[in-house]
Amino acid sequence: MPTLNHMTLSELNFALKVEQLVHSIEHPEYIQIVIELLCVVATILQRNPELTFRGSLDVDKMVESVYRMFQKV
Repeated sequence: MPTLNHMTLSELNFALKVEQLVHSIEHPEYIQIVIELLCVVATILQRNPELTFRGSLDVDKMVESVYRMFQKV
């Protein structure tokens, strides 16, 4: 996803690239989880503008981590 590093949220190309990446996922339930995760991350970043990512956001690792936490409950 290095292409996303050079785009801003207001660019149509950014939205199209995100949509393309989401639609490349085979399982609809995983798509839903990814979309919800990105919405939560976006909300957190909007409410806390001092927060930033130093590197790329690995959505798969985040989903795996949350799933492991869910299994422990």
